[in-house]
Amino acid sequence: MDARDVAKAMMLAREKGRRGERYLAAGQHMTMAELIPLIARITGAQAPTCKIPLPLLYLLAAGNEAFSRMTGKPVLLSWATVRTIAREAGRSHYNPRKSEQELGLEFRSILETLQDDADWFRNSGRLAAL
Repeated sequence: MDARDVAKAMMLAREKGRRGERYLAAGQHMTMAELIPLIARITGAQAPTCKIPLPLLYLLAAGNEAFSRMTGKPVLLSWATVRTIAREAGRSHYNPRKSEQELGLEFRSILETLQDDADWFRNSGRLAAL
C-alpha cells in the first residue's frame, strides 16, 4: 500500500463515496512470502531462505521485549506482532475492487512503491547504496 494511493483514496471517497460506505485503500494483496523476494530484489539484499517456526518466533519476541526493557532500545519483534501473525495467517485477503469500481481509484504497482521506498531510505542514509 502506497501512502500516495491512500491520500488519493481519501480524496476520492470524499468526492465520490456513498455516505455510510467503507472503502479499502489497499492495492494488490500479497503474502510475506511474495513480498520479501521483491524487497530483496529492489534493495539488493539477500532474502531469507528459511521459515522460522511459530514457537521460535514467540521465543525471539519474548527475548526482544526483555532486551528492549533492559536497554531502552525499540522492540523489533513484539509478542503482539507474533500473536497477530499467528491469528491472521491465511485468513486476511484484501480486495480493492469496490474502491476501484465506485471511486475510480487506481493503485500504483507494488514494484513502483517498493522502489520509491528504497530510494527514499537510500537518500536519507538509512539504506546502503547498491
